Amino acid sequence: MHFIHFALATGLVGLVAGAPMPVAVNAAVLEARDAANISPEDVAAPLEAREPIRRVKNADIAAPIEAREPIRRVKNADIAAPIEAREPIRRVKNADVAAPIEAREPIRRVKNADIAAPIEAREPVRRVKNADIAAPIEAREPIRRVKNADIAAPIEAREPIRRVKNADIAAPIEAREPIRRVKNADIAAPIEAREAIRRVKNADIAAPIEAREPIRRVKNADVAAPIEAREPIRRVKNA
Repeated sequence: MHFIHFALATGLVGLVAGAPMPVAVNAAVLEARDAANISPEDVAAPLEAREPIRRVKNADIAAPIEAREPIRRVKNADIAAPIEAREPIRRVKNADVAAPIEAREPIRRVKNADIAAPIEAREPVRRVKNADIAAPIEAREPIRRVKNADIAAPIEAREPIRRVKNADIAAPIEAREPIRRVKNADIAAPIEAREAIRRVKNADIAAPIEAREPIRRVKNADVAAPIEAREPIRRVKNA
């Protein structure tokens, strides 16, 4: 009887003492797997406290990310950019754009010129043939279509359509605001003071650019986005 009690007690102590071993083994296996899954292109950068490196397809990007703002994956252009609170990165065909989007202002998709631009309240982006232009359109001002360069521009009352060779442009020209021509995308838009239309490869974008916030070009992902102070878009291999 004493032997049975001794055996039971010894067995229980052995079970209790041996319990952590499988857990430790499993943890070691998981750590080894994690280490094996990191590719040579994974970049180690100084990260702010407890901000992990997020892996993105074909462009592993290590960037300090502000609190609880994940890196969103965008097709063919993995972009690590800080994203303001609750403002998702919207995916646009052939021009994946990472841009902070003001409250409830969606990115509208336009044919052959995917444009990420904040759109003023209830002013839609109109789609036009061969020159998709994102421009705020004032209330109830129609888009006039012209040959080979369909242009979306607010047309003030009784302002004629001006014809230009190979780029017929219908736009009211306010005082001393020229129509800027951009290759393969003739754009007629009133340009507010010192806000140029910046050309980006394969994605001609007409958008007012806030003061001193350049459009950064990233290979295979033309990005038009205001970049807050000192937060660069990191370029990595294959992106």
